[in-house]
Amino acid sequence: MKIIGIEIIPITVSFQRTTQTSVTIIGGGLGGAGLDKEIIKIFTDEGILGLGEITAGDPIFSGETQDTVVSIMRDVIGPNILINEDPFNVDKIVDRMDSMVCGHNLTKSAIDCALFDIMGKSLKIPIYKLLGGLYHDKIPLRYCIGINPPDKMAEEAGLAMQAGFKGIKFKGGLDPQQDVEAFAKIRKTIGPGPKICIDVNAAYTIKTALRVIKLVEEYGPIEMEQPLRLFDFAGTALLRKAASVPIGACENAVTIYEMMNVIRMEAADFFNFMMCRSGGFYRGKQIISMIDAAGLKCVGVDPMGLGIQLAANAHLGASTDKLEPPSGYGMGLFGLTGQFDTKNMDGQDIVLKTPKIENGFLEVPKGPGLGVELNEETMKRYLSAGKSPVLIGSK
Repeated sequence: MKIIGIEIIPITVSFQRTTQTSVTIIGGGLGGAGLDKEIIKIFTDEGILGLGEITAGDPIFSGETQDTVVSIMRDVIGPNILINEDPFNVDKIVDRMDSMVCGHNLTKSAIDCALFDIMGKSLKIPIYKLLGGLYHDKIPLRYCIGINPPDKMAEEAGLAMQAGFKGIKFKGGLDPQQDVEAFAKIRKTIGPGPKICIDVNAAYTIKTALRVIKLVEEYGPIEMEQPLRLFDFAGTALLRKAASVPIGACENAVTIYEMMNVIRMEAADFFNFMMCRSGGFYRGKQIISMIDAAGLKCVGVDPMGLGIQLAANAHLGASTDKLEPPSGYGMGLFGLTGQFDTKNMDGQDIVLKTPKIENGFLEVPKGPGLGVELNEETMKRYLSAGKSPVLIGSK
């Protein structure tokens, strides 16, 4: 089997529910015009099609946009790495992508996803069987809340818990005093058991982080994610040693190499791991094992993925017991529909049969490959204004 072509489809999706962070509005896209995404199709000479999904509409987190995805695929990755290559040669392809292309982690991750989709379809097995088999049929989920007045955040947390979610993550960093109030009100609403994580998106100083932690210790169990500036590894290491709650790495630990630096610097107790930006299945399994070997925790999350990314995360989560529950999957679909589950998704998601989220659990698809099929009619409706699909090679 050989790869004969790659198609990149630019789409723009408008969300009913966006998430305010300390640096941007997730789901709002640039200028609030909707979120830009790209769907990747990889074609083979045996007629088997692989799918990948990229959320590159907010370059503040990734540095990637629709235009950079097209250019790096058209000019480098497509003709020099993928065309005429055996899609089963994942190790070779990943190594060549990392050797020839600096960064572009979202693009690389989507390619990896499409390759595994091809392999699973070719072998007529679900991807989780390629990753070690099935540990879990269901993955417990946490719910993410954007910055709002604390009363409103607590109300949303209560609704999420009623819908079956197992934990709460909320965005903070704009106003430390409001963050403290949000902790108090969310805890009062959801009760003493579920974990609460605040994601600061690099907005605090060390002293601010320590002050907030001191004020919210009583609302445990709690965690704090990415409190300091992205590459202040030394400062985060100092904070971690002084803090009484677990400190997490996220934006400063995207690639396996960055995560290794965080481990060496002792700058995190846990990692907020996004498979969609950290290399896909191949690197994902390596990353999870590396973090586990270091004695640290790894939490799976995907902030804006739709049906393809949700399926990919389900396969990875179902095939390992090393991801710390609850995971944060499904946020993109919740933003798209304003729902707490994936019921009644007909004609809204980019796939025909969205992976099932119900009662706060994600179920893994059991079909070959990713187990999802592209919804071509929805794709046409979401096509970005003034743009067309780009084909490299042939179908």
